[in-house]
Amino acid sequence: MNKTRPFSDRALLSRETHLMEKPTGKDVHFGLVFPNTYHVGMSNLGFQTIYGVLARSGIVCVDRAFFPEQHELLRGSRELRTLESGRLLRDLEILGFSISFELDYLNFLDILRRAGIPLLQKDRREGDPLIMVGGAITFFNPEPLAHFTDLFVLGDGEETVPDLAACYRSHRHLPRSDLLAALARVEGAYVPSLHPLHYDSLGNVSGPDGTGRDEARPSMRRKRGTSLGEFSSRSLILTPDTEFADMYIAEVSRGCTHFCNFCVVGYRYRPFRPVALSRLLSLLEEGLAHTDRIGLLGAAVSDYRNLSEVCEFLIERKAQVSFSSLRSDTVTPAIARALQTGGRHSITIAPEVGDESFRFRMDKTMTDEDIRRSVEIASDHDLYHLKAYYMIGLPDETEEDLESLVEMVRWIRQYQLRRHGRKASFKVSINSFVPKPGTPLQWHPQDGVQTSQAKMARIRKGLGGDPRLRLVFESPRLSAIQGILSRGGRDLAPVLLDVLNHGQGFHVWKRSLDARGISLSNLLYRQRDFSEIPPWQHLLGDDKIAAFALSRGRALRSGSRRSHCASERNIRVSSTGSHCLLCSPAS
Repeated sequence: MNKTRPFSDRALLSRETHLMEKPTGKDVHFGLVFPNTYHVGMSNLGFQTIYGVLARSGIVCVDRAFFPEQHELLRGSRELRTLESGRLLRDLEILGFSISFELDYLNFLDILRRAGIPLLQKDRREGDPLIMVGGAITFFNPEPLAHFTDLFVLGDGEETVPDLAACYRSHRHLPRSDLLAALARVEGAYVPSLHPLHYDSLGNVSGPDGTGRDEARPSMRRKRGTSLGEFSSRSLILTPDTEFADMYIAEVSRGCTHFCNFCVVGYRYRPFRPVALSRLLSLLEEGLAHTDRIGLLGAAVSDYRNLSEVCEFLIERKAQVSFSSLRSDTVTPAIARALQTGGRHSITIAPEVGDESFRFRMDKTMTDEDIRRSVEIASDHDLYHLKAYYMIGLPDETEEDLESLVEMVRWIRQYQLRRHGRKASFKVSINSFVPKPGTPLQWHPQDGVQTSQAKMARIRKGLGGDPRLRLVFESPRLSAIQGILSRGGRDLAPVLLDVLNHGQGFHVWKRSLDARGISLSNLLYRQRDFSEIPPWQHLLGDDKIAAFALSRGRALRSGSRRSHCASERNIRVSSTGSHCLLCSPAS
């Protein structure tokens, strides 16, 4: 499939199918921007969801915009305009960026530069667009973008963005500083210029400003809906020009019922919120009226309690079903049958860790037998193309752990060959662990580039020789850059500007960090003390999930294990004594 969008925006729009009424004109002009190409951005369900929320709000006239395609960049710079109306980005009142990945930070800055908008928040004047940033990055650490952003949307944007738009319309006549002060009072809004921070030589927050609790400043609180309800995310625009061509995608749940120590979703996207079965089936009916390609999205789709009923519903309608990914201990015949009935021959699982005991130390609570059983169920239903996600570089990883990964992959491949012969394929994606803010591993070091390269070479040597076994390794240098952006603070602003202007090679990052006295070793490769205040601490707050992450981090360092409870509200959570720390905390 061609991943380059059609040459003209008019042709691109003509290929779209809208599942909602197109927005009508309003007096507040809002540009919703994805800092990557149309092909990537229109595959993002969060981006489509916020577009729908704004379009239905009756407050703004919303247009979409994306990062230029490669052929557009090669043709030379052109003024950046919105997709629908062709407005110049710099002429809009608000530019709202939906950012899901740290590696898109530079695209965000490049869009501002190409649009002729001052990059630094302090340099913007009356008449410049208000720069708003939301998306997945705000759930853990948006601080590297603080000097470039007027306002962050913390938490679930579906409920916060309409409130911000209404507040903006009521106060748009005010001077820019007063307007930002008014917007900062909206729940879920974070105006970083009202929360100055200072850093010590290790890159940690120092001094009283680190708390973000000055009475003169507005309070910050992540806004999370208790249920998805009317904000259930699903495709609102179908197009053949994305990775999921003409596929209707519906979110089955938000958050996760598990507390894998390395995963930001299990800690920062709480509470776990499944979509009610009746609501989900209604949404799927909506999608099936336009396409037979259905995607079910969630951090742990196979944990959805009513997934068997959903699968049967889709099987009856002969839909082509896809799942974002599946835990290996929850793959069932119903799931496999749904994939098979739709004519698919592929399935994706996420074992993450090769060794069973090491997996349990990371609280990825699935056994080797669970993984083997999922492969067997897949094979029984003619799902002979398999993809699996693994991670290397987790704390205390040993050579034996890497060998266990190799042995498990070998077993899966040999089983595939016995059942399906050479037509079976196996894609193994191996990424380096990047410690994420807000998780129990945020205090742990990241593997160095050379260490990661050596581990990948060992895995490649142990698994080489089979052309139908495809090994995909994430670049250790890209992982290091992701780690810099994941764990850094506002002091990275000049570094980002350097990289924007002089190229994105890892050597440019290192040179710029050195020039500003920021130690890469301190940032990535050292064990952090629990008493340190990282740049993102004031955004985590004192909620019980953050407290649990801290207690779990301490327990991991001491080598202890945690037990589980079976609460209906918080499945698989820590318990201390007779009460669950998360369900009924001690007074």
